[in-house]
Amino acid sequence: MISPPMSESQIRMQGIRDVFFKEVDLLEAPYRGDIFSRIRPYFYKLGFKKSESLVAQVSHSTSGKKSLFSQYLLLGFSIFRYFFAFPDTERTWKQSALNTARAAFKEKSYDLILSSSPFPTSHVVAHLLAKELHVPWIADFRDPWNGNHFHQYLPPRCWIELVYERYIISEATGIIAAAPSYADIVSRIHAGRSVEVILNGFNQNRWNEKSESSSNFFEIAYTGTIYDGKQNPLVFLRGLKLALDTGEMNLGEVRVSFFGKRSPTLDQAIHETGLQHVVKYLGLVDRGEAQRIQSTASVLLVLNWEDRSTPVYPSKLFEYFGARKMILASGGYRGDDVDQIIRETESGIFAVSETEVKEAVLGLYKAFRDKNINLSTGSLQKMGAYSYEANQTKLVKIFESLI
Repeated sequence: MISPPMSESQIRMQGIRDVFFKEVDLLEAPYRGDIFSRIRPYFYKLGFKKSESLVAQVSHSTSGKKSLFSQYLLLGFSIFRYFFAFPDTERTWKQSALNTARAAFKEKSYDLILSSSPFPTSHVVAHLLAKELHVPWIADFRDPWNGNHFHQYLPPRCWIELVYERYIISEATGIIAAAPSYADIVSRIHAGRSVEVILNGFNQNRWNEKSESSSNFFEIAYTGTIYDGKQNPLVFLRGLKLALDTGEMNLGEVRVSFFGKRSPTLDQAIHETGLQHVVKYLGLVDRGEAQRIQSTASVLLVLNWEDRSTPVYPSKLFEYFGARKMILASGGYRGDDVDQIIRETESGIFAVSETEVKEAVLGLYKAFRDKNINLSTGSLQKMGAYSYEANQTKLVKIFESLI
């Protein structure tokens, strides 16, 4: 595996266990930083924090109103990304990764190349290697390249990138994607080529670990990034406030905790609903700590994607499966991937509106008080179909068919 150098803390953050390195050779390709690396120091001198995203800090405002200075900074970031982040912000790593891979092939024979997004630069490196060394190559799309729900560009950038993706992926022997909806997008872009689906899944071995909720608190936890403009925590918080206003819940027992990168949208929603006494933002944690938090919470929160035009198959949902806890999915729209999976596995409640969130919270709180909030054996069996173990057989067959 070729990767930028990772510190021990970064390895922990990614949830990579020691056993992984017993089976995999990790080759570190030097990394000088992304395209923003040279301008970040100037922002740090202005008082920006190194531990948080610059864009998030510029966007941050509890009132929801950005200063003219902040608006100009955001516009500057957008223009810089539009012209220089092609195909992505990690383009600076391409030559280093390519040199490291070439050296690896000189030392050892490899049967297959696997490149994985979300950063298309990895596919560019694999394209060059496959063409140069005549080795089968599988392009793995954990997120789409074009049609990506995180980064959408206006013409002519989007047209140029579409042509470039078709050129790069034309060299791939096989293509896989993380979701049926992603596979459809990729297949349409590449003239109807067959795209196999390998879901993100979860580590079912977590089920062997002790999992207990705090008996004293009804705690709803969210672990992960909130994508401002794409996810809307306000639907959940308004529904929560409606539930609390009924007087049917003991405020002293209720805690709602958000862990991850700071979100201006979340800060504004907490301020608007006046729930500062119940809802807390508790900062970034590594993956191991996030999994501990998930295992001790009463309910795990999913904030659904609000944009129908860019379907999202959330890896967060599968990660929560590993905690064996009830899931509350808030927002979004009926019939999306989250709705279908939750219904299929009977793993939680899907609540689109504020009223539905209120009823869901009250029902879950009652189950908590009755000590009957655990998932059924039948639900766990259905969730197991989404585990890594269930996916690995299919992935091995794909590898074997191309070697």
